[in-house]
Amino acid sequence: MEFLPCILRLLTLHMSLFLSPGACLEPYDEELHSLLSPSLTHYTTLHPHSLTHTLHGSQSQPSHSRLVEFHTLERHFQLYLRPNYRIFSSGFKVRSVDRHGNLKEHEVDRTEYYQGVMGGEEGSIVNAHISESGLMTASVTTPTETYHFEPSDNFLTKPHPPHMIAYRSSDIKRDRFNQTRFDFVVAPPLPPGVQTETTANHQTDHTETIANYQRDHAQTIVDHKETVVDHTETVADHQRLKRQSRIGGSSCPMFLVVDHRFYNQFRGDGQDLTETIAGIARRLITLVAQVDSSIYRPAEWVLDPISGNRVSDFGLEIAEILVHHEPSLQDFFANSTTYYNNPDCCGDIRKTLDADGLLSAFNYGSWDGYCLAHLFTFVNFDSGLLGLANIASSFQSQTGGVCSKGFTDSSVGKRIIYNTGISSFTSGGIPIIRGEQILVVAHEVGHNWGSHHDPGNDPECSESYLMNEFAQDGSESSHSVSQPLRLQDNI
Repeated sequence: MEFLPCILRLLTLHMSLFLSPGACLEPYDEELHSLLSPSLTHYTTLHPHSLTHTLHGSQSQPSHSRLVEFHTLERHFQLYLRPNYRIFSSGFKVRSVDRHGNLKEHEVDRTEYYQGVMGGEEGSIVNAHISESGLMTASVTTPTETYHFEPSDNFLTKPHPPHMIAYRSSDIKRDRFNQTRFDFVVAPPLPPGVQTETTANHQTDHTETIANYQRDHAQTIVDHKETVVDHTETVADHQRLKRQSRIGGSSCPMFLVVDHRFYNQFRGDGQDLTETIAGIARRLITLVAQVDSSIYRPAEWVLDPISGNRVSDFGLEIAEILVHHEPSLQDFFANSTTYYNNPDCCGDIRKTLDADGLLSAFNYGSWDGYCLAHLFTFVNFDSGLLGLANIASSFQSQTGGVCSKGFTDSSVGKRIIYNTGISSFTSGGIPIIRGEQILVVAHEVGHNWGSHHDPGNDPECSESYLMNEFAQDGSESSHSVSQPLRLQDNI
């Protein structure tokens, strides 16, 4: 029986390796575990070679549709995908700007951004980016759960082989957000005698955006309807994918701005400007696509509480991404006074960055030609604040929120506009993960569209709803559907 102690020692060793993730981890795995353990109760890693891709089309009729299959999180995933052109406005661009205001345009391959469905899951929504190396950034929303996938590059600074992390929204720790919250600002009324300056370009640009999209991508939609994605795909899955491709409703063109604080935080070790910009663009595009398709498009907006008339299929698209890769030493926008990207900007008496001051400075940007402008930063604001936005109002005399018009601020002689919001991707100095980022941006856009915080004394407005003042972990399905109770008529 001498072999028995040996077996017991082996079993003990095996269990210790299983129960202690750091015991046999590579240095990059140890770093990943230390970064993710405050946020997640569970996650898995996924390597590009674990994903199988089936591309569709032919040399004569190329198609970017694909089937992606893999197994993780105790289930099999079949993702039926095609390019998500609707998330991009006509004329979409990505630019970087240096400290002197010099601009550089960066190419983005729009065919790497996908939308689709998950096989076998009725009502599922998939938003994904797949790089040439096979790394995937994605969110898969089902009626009962949301699955998130993001490259480990989003967290790691040490050299590591390319791989991804995977987790469920229900894996996000609830207690992490006990001290975090959101807020909004009611923009001041127009000064007496001041009229908003009608920006004909705004309405024209928005109309042209929809028209150009319909014209430019009409053939893509026709091609998609004629494509048989895969013989293993069910008829119901295929029909859902077709329905999701149709253009309807209206889109709010957004100008996304990244300040130097955000850029420096998410710049990978050894990455050059082009690589960093590509990573930031990937992060923001997939994030806004998820907010658009899983939260805003399905939402029912109450037009008349008495009659119960509602509309739906209103969402977001991205007009431009501007990335500040250096602090601004001079005003880049001609109408700026206190500049949001300047290191000296927006501090209070203690010289700490203040959210109200940062949003106020951002209001002086040139955002007239856009439905909304949103600033992404990496600042540990006081009181655990993650986001701040100007709220829309149904009163014509009140400025603020979606599609606001700019006017001249007579106190400084500069134009100001309140179609703005900001999101910070840190809580307690630790980067928040993708599942949390989605909720932060969705919440602040909700304010821009006229939603106030849910009343704490209303039994229909659970604390787990998206528009709760205090951040939630995203594990409740109510985060994925904006409730009519919390939406106002500001379309």
